[in-house]
Amino acid sequence: MASPEKGRGLLQIFRGLSLLVPAGWAWHAALRAESATELDHAVTMSIGPLWVATAVALTIRLGDALGLHMGARRSADGAGKPSKLAAIDVLTESGCAMAWLGAAAIALASWPSLTVVGLLGLCTVQVVAIWTMLRAGGRDPWRRASLSRRFIPSAATEGEPVIEELRFSNARIPIGFRLLAKDRLGRGWPTSRFAVEASDAGGEVVLEREVGPALRGEHRAELVEVWLQDVLGLCHSTHVHAGPAELTVLPRALPVEGMHKVLGTGGHDAAPDAEQRLPTEGTMRLREYQPGDDVRRIHWLRSLTAGQVVVRLPDEVPPDQPSVRLVLDTFLPALASSNERLACTSPDRLLDALVSVWLGVGRSLAEAGVRVTLVAAAARDGHVDPWRHRLTAGAAQSGGLEPALRLGARLDWQQALPVDALLTRERAVVVSFRLPAAAVGVDDPRWILVPPHMWAPLEDAPRFRHRSLLQYPLGSADNRRSRIRRERARRDRGIRDHAVFTMLTTPSEVHREGNFVARPAGRAHIRLEALS
Repeated sequence: MASPEKGRGLLQIFRGLSLLVPAGWAWHAALRAESATELDHAVTMSIGPLWVATAVALTIRLGDALGLHMGARRSADGAGKPSKLAAIDVLTESGCAMAWLGAAAIALASWPSLTVVGLLGLCTVQVVAIWTMLRAGGRDPWRRASLSRRFIPSAATEGEPVIEELRFSNARIPIGFRLLAKDRLGRGWPTSRFAVEASDAGGEVVLEREVGPALRGEHRAELVEVWLQDVLGLCHSTHVHAGPAELTVLPRALPVEGMHKVLGTGGHDAAPDAEQRLPTEGTMRLREYQPGDDVRRIHWLRSLTAGQVVVRLPDEVPPDQPSVRLVLDTFLPALASSNERLACTSPDRLLDALVSVWLGVGRSLAEAGVRVTLVAAAARDGHVDPWRHRLTAGAAQSGGLEPALRLGARLDWQQALPVDALLTRERAVVVSFRLPAAAVGVDDPRWILVPPHMWAPLEDAPRFRHRSLLQYPLGSADNRRSRIRRERARRDRGIRDHAVFTMLTTPSEVHREGNFVARPAGRAHIRLEALS
């Protein structure tokens, strides 16, 4: 199977040949006509000089791209050098179709009226192509232009509206052209498209577009693809890429209903839990002070010696402050080890739900007076290590959840640490997309199930009309058969990948009794229900 780069190169070569071959074919047919008419002379005298001028302009542009002159330089705002084949890639898909249809109308038609239409179309393509290579070719349009890009806000919360801002400075747009830009943030975000008219060129142009509700994650946006295109849509300039930008979207800690059911199982909160010590440990355990700790336990002498505030840990956890280890399960080796991401958005949406439930349960437990230790597998410098954060009621209300929110923004599926590696002797609650296969004992962790079919169902696939009907409004480029076929293939692959993801997240045997399921209760709440 041919690589995408090879297929793109062959397509560029075809579009480059479409500048000369159709016009040369029509010119040759007019010269070899058996009975030369005035219309044949008009074809010869109009297409011949245009063909020669196009060939000269194309040769000069190709020579400049190959380095015979200064070549295309890298712009200051990060735009990359265009490829050598991009120098001959002038025609758009509409321009190619118009060139070949015009040549066919001249060479094959016997009706004078159809020949006139073909001559008009082919001459229009040649004139626009020459004007494009003269005024919008090479590096000249981007010599002084710059592009800056940002997202407002740069650090958003999941679900908030995000605005993308593009700022063009000193963009030179020749007469008869528009400056077009296209970019995509990735991970299910829609593609953004912008257009700047020639009347707005020369100064600073600010374009804004709302890209939709924010999706959790640390996003490194793709570079903006910028090019010039004539108003008829026949030719375009070299495409350049610029405008790097980043966006951080923190997850939401949704309120959880039914937390009393979890607190009332798996232990006796009325009895204190003894601290586990080794024989070599002393009678006093110290650690760094965290927001929410009792200030009466600060060891001032040790704090002065250590240069930071340290507190003494009690010998036992008092009955009014039971402790829970809240573990997030992101262990999915089949998905994390895959080199290619699935075409569907189900894995990302399920992970978003897991993080929201994990944070929501942690905050609800802390507000109920439980000392919570949030635990997850976090990637750092290419390694996956356990991440822990102690959360108390005071810390949850005073911004103590911020470290967990920042971690939640960069969590992904991993294959290094299963749930067992994150558990200790401390009473634990596991937030996972699956249930354990074995029975849960009194001292075993309780599991909160986040069902994939509830939180990440199959998205509504776009419905396509019959092939004889237009899928989009009349005149839209999306009605082209090639684009419709790509959309159909993308839809079919998304459906297949969702079926694969469903099989990966469905265990063969589960134990339900004593565990819980997290169900979405509207857009802003989570409801816990006991399984039996």
